[in-house]
Amino acid sequence: SDPTAPLQSGFYACTDISVFGDIMLPSAADRLLVSAYHNLLTLNASDPDNLATIREVSTYPSYTAAYNADRNIVITTFQYTNSNVLRIFDATNVDNLTLISTYSDPLPAGENHHIRGVTSFGNYIMYIDANDKVVLLDATDLGNPQEVAYFDKPTDVTQLGNTIAIDGDTAYVGTRGSGIIMLDISPLTAIPEPATVLMPLLMFLSGSLLLVKRLRR
Repeated sequence: SDPTAPLQSGFYACTDISVFGDIMLPSAADRLLVSAYHNLLTLNASDPDNLATIREVSTYPSYTAAYNADRNIVITTFQYTNSNVLRIFDATNVDNLTLISTYSDPLPAGENHHIRGVTSFGNYIMYIDANDKVVLLDATDLGNPQEVAYFDKPTDVTQLGNTIAIDGDTAYVGTRGSGIIMLDISPLTAIPEPATVLMPLLMFLSGSLLLVKRLRR
C-alpha cells in the first residue's frame, strides 16, 4: 500500500528448482503465469498472500517468457540449447495451456547458447537471440512464424541483456553494462543499426523515416 516502504505479505514455495524467468498477468482474473526453470506455472492468485498451483506445463529447460494479451498466447524460451528455440502456447484457457508450435532457428556449428529475452505484441514476436541480435518474427500464423527483420548488436556493446519491452512504436532493449537501446519499430520490416554510441541514426528506407536512439548510463 505504501510503495516507499514495501513489506512482504506472503510467500509461495515453488516446487521447481527456481523462478528466474518472467511473472506474467494474463487476461483471466485472479491468475498468474510464472516461467520457472522446469515448468510454466498457472497460479491461483485470488488470495495474493496465498498463491496456489493450478497446473504445471513442462517447458524444461525454460529461461524467459512473454504473454500476449491480444492473442492470448504465451511464448517461452529454451536455455542451454544449440538452437534459438521458442515455444508458443495457447492461453485462451489459462488453466489448461496447450502447445501450438515450436520455432527453431539453428545456430552455427559449435555454438551453444540460447535466447535471452522475448516479448510479443500484435501479430509479432521479438526476441534477443544467442548471436546478440534482436529478431522480429511475424507470427500471424502461430503455427509457422517467419523472420521479417533483425537488428545487430552495436560493436561498442559487449552483450545484449535479458530484457526487451515494447511501448507503442518503441522497443527497449537492455544491454549488459552499456545502457538501453531504443528502436523505432514502426515500419516493422526494417530495423536500422545505430551509427555510433551517442549519435542518433536517421535513415530513409522504403519511404519511412526511422530513428534509433541510444541512451548510455
